[in-house]
Amino acid sequence: EVEKIIWRGNPSQLVDIKCYLLCGLFFWTVLPLFVMFWNYLKVKNTKFQLSSQRLIVTQGVFNKKTEQIELYRVKDIHLDEPLLMRIFGLGNIHLDSSDKELKKQILPAISSPNELKNMIRDAVEELRISRNVREMDFR
Repeated sequence: EVEKIIWRGNPSQLVDIKCYLLCGLFFWTVLPLFVMFWNYLKVKNTKFQLSSQRLIVTQGVFNKKTEQIELYRVKDIHLDEPLLMRIFGLGNIHLDSSDKELKKQILPAISSPNELKNMIRDAVEELRISRNVREMDFR
């Protein structure tokens, strides 16, 4: 099966709004301007890519780190929509997986989060069916 890209995106800058507001209060000391710029670059250089087989997360300004979760390993999807984010149509998507290295992944401040959550859920189910994967929990 050929892997196809379903969705690409990155977090909103609203994810660091508290830092921006605090730094804005003390901008005259110059250091907060560097902190704001650094946080801007970190968020701007965080990329999410959902394919038909995996979720790929790339982060880093100077040194890039790429992590991926095979979709058939995703166990649960949660949507968190704090009030401030809901005002702007944003939300946090939490993925729990059976991956040993990456048990939890958060997609912060994503626009149209309910739509993306449903896309992920559909892609997970479709991949599990096509690969005949069953999930079993042992306690």
